[in-house]
Amino acid sequence: MKKELIVVFLLFVLFVAGCGQKVEIKIGPDETKEPEKPLCNLDGKCDVGEKCDCADCKETFDCRKAVLSEDEYLLKQGTSERIGGKTLVFLELDSSGKTTVSVDGVKRVIERTKFMEIVNGLEVTVLETEYATESGNRIVKVLSKAYAPGLDEYLFSQVGSEKIVESVRIRLNKVEYSSPSNYVLVDVGNSLNSKLKESETMVIEGLSITAVEVHPRGTPLESYAILKIKKA
Repeated sequence: MKKELIVVFLLFVLFVAGCGQKVEIKIGPDETKEPEKPLCNLDGKCDVGEKCDCADCKETFDCRKAVLSEDEYLLKQGTSERIGGKTLVFLELDSSGKTTVSVDGVKRVIERTKFMEIVNGLEVTVLETEYATESGNRIVKVLSKAYAPGLDEYLFSQVGSEKIVESVRIRLNKVEYSSPSNYVLVDVGNSLNSKLKESETMVIEGLSITAVEVHPRGTPLESYAILKIKKA
């Protein structure tokens, strides 16, 4: 009996000694705490400018705008953004996925997403489209910036556009579909309606002119071309 009491006593002493030791449990740097997440305000909306995902908010539009990448814009139907000194307006998104926009009054129907169009001096690419939103508006996410021409390149933003190069007037008269290459008709000085196929180069009135890009779009106001023009 005495031996049993001694064993119990020793076990008790060891237990008390163990309780007095400081036990350290290390936590990895990424497990110290939950990542901070901005809360919605009382209206159920994230504050403009906060970087958050707003997963639990009623209205996510402002937060989504706050975390866009450079040159990206989120537009509700009927709203606009000022880009490169011009006003881009999101006019319509139809059931087939075509997006209609305007830039300083020049309209363009963009047939599909991930396809860059040049509209009145702005590059516009529709990245995403949404039909059903919490506010009932259709929404598009676009990538847009001012068009930057290459060396000796000129944007003729619609039929009727004119440029003066080396004191010679060049006018875009027509932009046409054709197989295998689309073409333009241009007036160059006194040479009228010269035909240039896409990627073709001609010397006209002392100027070397290349049809870099030719974009027929169904109407003269929407059709455009990029020409490279320099002294021959």
